[in-house]
Amino acid sequence: MNTFTCAWQKIIEIIGGSEVPEDQRYAGNTVEWLVRLRPNANLALLLAALGHDIDRATTKPIYHEAVDDHASFEAAHAEKSAALLEEIFSECGVEEKI
Repeated sequence: MNTFTCAWQKIIEIIGGSEVPEDQRYAGNTVEWLVRLRPNANLALLLAALGHDIDRATTKPIYHEAVDDHASFEAAHAEKSAALLEEIFSECGVEEKI
């Protein structure tokens, strides 16, 4: 299995385990719109589109109530999603430059 497929499957697995039914549709719609708007999207963009909200699908997502304002929520959510993706990419051997 190549590194992209490995990362894609791990992201799908986490999003598929979300307790929020909309998470799977939202991730799929994001990828679908990326492909519509940029048919030649590279692998990095496809992985980013699929996994950008991966935090929402975890057992301990960042909630609005846990932070002082929306900007702080967005920053915390983005950082956690990025950290989760970094871990997946590392496990799958995705090159750091992606």
